[in-house]
Amino acid sequence: MNDNNNIKSVQLYHHFLENIQLFIEETVSTPIDANTLNKITESERIFLLGKGSSAPAILFLTQELKHIFPLKRIDYISDFSLIENNLTHRDLIILNSYSASTSDATDILNSDKYLNLILISANIEKKIIPNKQISFLELYPKDEKLFSRPASMITAYVIACQIISKLKKSNILPVNKIIFLLKQQFKIAKIINPIHETEHISVLSNGEDLPFAFALSLALNEGICKKADYFSIDEFIHGWWVSMFAKPNKYTFIFLNSKSKKLAKIENFLRSSKINLFFFDNLGQDKYETGLLYLFQTAYLVDGYNQKFNYDMNNPIGKQAIKAVY
Repeated sequence: MNDNNNIKSVQLYHHFLENIQLFIEETVSTPIDANTLNKITESERIFLLGKGSSAPAILFLTQELKHIFPLKRIDYISDFSLIENNLTHRDLIILNSYSASTSDATDILNSDKYLNLILISANIEKKIIPNKQISFLELYPKDEKLFSRPASMITAYVIACQIISKLKKSNILPVNKIIFLLKQQFKIAKIINPIHETEHISVLSNGEDLPFAFALSLALNEGICKKADYFSIDEFIHGWWVSMFAKPNKYTFIFLNSKSKKLAKIENFLRSSKINLFFFDNLGQDKYETGLLYLFQTAYLVDGYNQKFNYDMNNPIGKQAIKAVY
């Protein structure tokens, strides 16, 4: 690959991360309106969709809405076609799509069905679409490039927190608190060299932290081209990891702090097996701050890795894959 292209890609990623405060401020400058909130409270069922970098915020929002509305059916779904024929005018779809040109977004906007929709996107054309009642929530930054997505992953999470704040009528994550958390010093430098030398990375977490484990594994795959996956700590007992002990130095585990009782036992077992083991800092005062801090650490880990090793996030393989999807 051309080193100049690599350096440009790294610089652009760093640029988006350096400007994340601006993107957050732009995101919160437009409040969630009453019409959007009414759609959520008055609907009988809510279906949420979001893939790739759009998924963590939607998975988190799904969890939170289930807590707020325990008697309402609220589901994260992987494919619009699974529900299209069963939708009624009392249902609501919440779609997080960075480009609004994914297959799900296209299928939803082109569907003949009458749909209530909340669209979270950086590519919003606020136009009237037949048979659609759409509320638009703008996502920043507007630049649709692979290396801008850690920033949009964070702002999508901020939007999810805004929705929850309005529904709970409490300011759970005010912008001044977000900026304060952004300026924390994250201890990620020690992870960079082991990750570079490893073949496989697994992110382990549990419960409400799982969307952020997914976000980290996705960023490692897309951001630095390392084979990565994520699992619930409770899945560890089922043996998928046994083969890695033949080459323990080629595997790395990253834990997002969890309340699982199995954590200490697993940690001791992995350390005795000489497998690389790291923890993300859990500095948050509550789950909302903690989720945001995990996303910040994810973004800074990719940034630190790419600044050191000049991985081209906009490489030809990535371009072909994105073109095939979009």
